[in-house]
Amino acid sequence: MSVRTETNEEFNVSAKYNPDWNPHYDFSNPKNLAEINKMTTYDNCFRAVYGVDRLEPGSDEYEQADAFLKKTERDALGGKDGYAIGVRVDSSKWGINTVLDFKNENGEDICTKEITVFPNNMLSLQSHNGRREEWEVRSGKLTLIMDAEVYDVSDAGVFKVTDGANEKITDPAIAQKNGNYWSIILPPGSAHCMINRSDSNVTVVETQRGITREADNKRYADQQRDNAAPRATIPLTSENLYKSALLYWKIEAEIARKPGLNYNISYEPKAA
Repeated sequence: MSVRTETNEEFNVSAKYNPDWNPHYDFSNPKNLAEINKMTTYDNCFRAVYGVDRLEPGSDEYEQADAFLKKTERDALGGKDGYAIGVRVDSSKWGINTVLDFKNENGEDICTKEITVFPNNMLSLQSHNGRREEWEVRSGKLTLIMDAEVYDVSDAGVFKVTDGANEKITDPAIAQKNGNYWSIILPPGSAHCMINRSDSNVTVVETQRGITREADNKRYADQQRDNAAPRATIPLTSENLYKSALLYWKIEAEIARKPGLNYNISYEPKAA
C-alpha cells in the first residue's frame, strides 16, 4: 500500500511539529508515537477513499486504503461492522454514551447519540475529518470549546464566554433553537470538546452528519483526573489547536482545584 506512514525518526523533528505549540508533548512515549502513526495512516487512507482527489475505486491502492479504514472502524466499535443502536456505554471516567439511531440519507450518514457528561468532567479536545456535529442540550449547562472560543449552552441560549465575556450568539450557522432546546453547530475539522463545569449531570443529543466514523477521532488533550496511565494523544499542528488547548488546560486546572476533587492535571502552561 503506497499510503504514506510516519517513521519514528520523524517524530522528534521540530520542523514538523512546532515546539512552541507542543511543550506538553512527550515524543518519547511509545503510545504517543503509535497514535501519531495510526492517525497519519488513517488520514492518508481517508483522503484516498473520500477526499477530493480520491483514488479510483477498484484500484489496488484504493482497496487497501478502504480495507484499512474498515478494519480501524471495526476495532473502534469493538469488532462490530456498524453502530449498535440502543446500546448504552458507561464510561467510568466522564459519562454515558448511547447510540440512538444511525442511517444514511441521500448519501450522507446521520448518527444520533445521547451523551451524559458527569459533573466536573471534560471529554478530550478532538477533531474529525468527515463530519459536522450539532449538540442539543437537553438538561443542564454545557460548556464547550470550539476553535479557540468557549461557549455555554443551556435553555437560556448559546453564549460566547471566552475570557469572561457573555455574548449571546444569534447566528443560525452556530446557534439554533429546536423546540424548547438550544443547540450549537460544529463544522467539520473544528477543534472541540464537551465540558461540564457544574455539580450536576449535563445531557446532550449529538447529531453527526457527513461521513460518520467512530475511528475518525483525533485526540489532542485529555483531562487527567486520576489516571495513572493517560490515553495517547497526537501533537498540535496549528495555532487554532494550540489556542484551543490552552483554553482546555485552563478549564481543566479550574475544575481540578475545586474543593474535594483532587484531580490531577494533564498539563499546566507556564505563565508568560
